[in-house]
Amino acid sequence: MASTVGANNSDEESERELIDAEFESMVAGLSLDESTPTTFLDELDSMDEADSDPTLYALPSVESKTFQEKIADSVKAFKSWWSRKDNDEGDGAVV
Repeated sequence: MASTVGANNSDEESERELIDAEFESMVAGLSLDESTPTTFLDELDSMDEADSDPTLYALPSVESKTFQEKIADSVKAFKSWWSRKDNDEGDGAVV
């Protein structure tokens, strides 16, 4: 029984050593040099400033039509629909 506990303990130790070695290899590539001109927070601030530009979110200009122009467009659309080639509705209704 003692040999089983010792085997489990050595397995746990070797697994722990493996985890520590992997962690050390990941950390070894990191640099703690803070001499970069900008930080992550600076980049976030610059994104916020760009988003606050009112010209980005301006509504598009919509051309205003007179009532007569709207009626003319409606009649044109109806005539185009009425004279289409696939006028067979297939439901038996006749206009």
